[in-house]
Amino acid sequence: MKKVGEKNGDSERTVRRYIRLTYLLKDLLNLVDEGKLSGGLGYTLSFFFDCEEQQGICGILSGESQTSNSKELEEMMQCHKNGSLDRLEINKIMNMKPKKEKDGEKGNYN
Repeated sequence: MKKVGEKNGDSERTVRRYIRLTYLLKDLLNLVDEGKLSGGLGYTLSFFFDCEEQQGICGILSGESQTSNSKELEEMMQCHKNGSLDRLEINKIMNMKPKKEKDGEKGNYN
């Protein structure tokens, strides 16, 4: 891997991360390629989420124009650890967006 990285101007760590992305479902990997999901979040998803959970995440992200953020991923990982992560919970987490601020107050989440 070190030689591959050196040949392409990447570190061995980067090559390992690219290889790990192949553990994602094809549709989820496509979202990484399209920039709707960061490579770092895709890498993390590949370790923690099973096929069904990845399908749920992919279904939500494919309809979104925004990228997923680390706060959402942390919430999904917590639900995964608790055994409560399903498509409904993923949808709930992914749709939590800050409301616009009014009169100088910080926005709340939906």
